Amino acid sequence: MPGAGNWPNLVDYTTALQNPSVCFSDGELSRCQVMRVRSGRPIMYSGSFAVVYRVSLDGTDYAVRCFTSEVADQRQRYTELSAFLQSARPRYFLEFQFISDGILVRGDRYPFLKMEWVDGEWLDRFVETGLHDAGRSSALLTEWRELLSSLRNLGMAHNNLDHGNVLVTGDGLRLVDYDAVYLPGYEGQNSPEGGHSNYQHPLRKPSDFHENIDNFPALVIYLSLLAVRADPGLWQRFNGERRLVLREEDHKDPANAESILAMKESSDDEVRTLTRYLEQYCSVPVGQVPDLETIIKAAGEGLMDAPMIAAQPAHGSAAPAAPPPIPSPVHASPSAAASRGAHPAFGGRVSDSFRPRLSISQPMPPASLVLQRRIARKGS
Repeated sequence: MPGAGNWPNLVDYTTALQNPSVCFSDGELSRCQVMRVRSGRPIMYSGSFAVVYRVSLDGTDYAVRCFTSEVADQRQRYTELSAFLQSARPRYFLEFQFISDGILVRGDRYPFLKMEWVDGEWLDRFVETGLHDAGRSSALLTEWRELLSSLRNLGMAHNNLDHGNVLVTGDGLRLVDYDAVYLPGYEGQNSPEGGHSNYQHPLRKPSDFHENIDNFPALVIYLSLLAVRADPGLWQRFNGERRLVLREEDHKDPANAESILAMKESSDDEVRTLTRYLEQYCSVPVGQVPDLETIIKAAGEGLMDAPMIAAQPAHGSAAPAAPPPIPSPVHASPSAAASRGAHPAFGGRVSDSFRPRLSISQPMPPASLVLQRRIARKGS
C-alpha cells in the first residue's frame, strides 16, 4: 500500500466506483449499484478524512466510507471496536464491517468501511425544525442523557461528539464516525484526532484520551439544547454552519462571549447554572470535567461551584460497569496522532465526519414522536 501522501482523493474514488465489479474485492459489493442523483453524479458526502458513497445491494442500502488519509493502526482499532460492540451491543452505534485492502484505486488496494444505512435527521437540523416544540426538545434531552450514560457504563467514549456525528432516527439517537473511539485499555495512548473545535475543551491535548474525554462536549451539546428550548431566539442569534450555539472562541474566552452572556440571562435556572459551570470548566484541565449526570445533579442541588474530578485522577469519577473483554489494545503512534484534529497540538485540522442523507424503504415516523413514546413507556 502506498504511503500516506499517496492516498486517493474524492475524484479517485468516484472514478473507481464507476465499475464496482472491478474495484470491490468484497464479493457482495462487487454486485452493488452506486446510487446517483438525476444528473448521474454518485450520491456522496465528503469530510476531512473520508468520502462516503451510498450503494444498493439486493434491495438493501449501505454506506461505503472510503478513507482519504491514513490513520495509525486503523485496521486494529476497527477490529477491536467491532469485537467490543458485538459483545456490549450499545444501540447507539451502527453496524459496520472494516474491509482491509477492499477497494482497488489507481492500481492499489485500500481499506474501506461498509456500514448499514438508516434514516434520520442530523442533530442540528432536528433542532432547527422543532425550535418551538418543547415536548420534542425534552425528549431529545432525555435521549442525550441516556446515550452518555450508556457509553460511560461501558467505559468507552466516542471522542468526537458534535452535531454532525449525532443522527436522530425513528429508534432514537445514533452516533457515526468511529475513527477515534476510546475503549477500555487505551488509557495512556494519544488520541488519533482532536475532534471538532467548537465542541472540544480549549485546553485539550493529544494525551487527553480517556473515558472522560466526552464529558466537555456532552455538556456543550446538552446546554445548547437546553438553552434553545428555554429561548428559541438563541438559535437565530448564535447558530452557525459548524455549531449549535457555542463555538471555539466562546470556550477560549467565556467571560466575553456573547452566547455565554446571553445564556447567563436565561429564564431557566438550570441553563444559568450550567452556563456558569461551563465557564469554570473552560479554565481547568479537560480531565477534571465530570460526567454529564454528575454535573446535572449538582445544578439541581443548587451548587454554586461546578463539580470537579480531583486533579491527577485515576480516570473516572465513578467506577463504570465492568466492560466486556476486548483484544489487546492498539498502540497509536504519537506522531500520527498529533497530525489530526482541531487543536493546534493536533496540527490544526478539524475532524469532519461524513454526513450522508440516510434512507430506508419504510416511511419513518417523526423522530420527536418516537422519542416521546420511548419516554412515555418508561414512565408507565
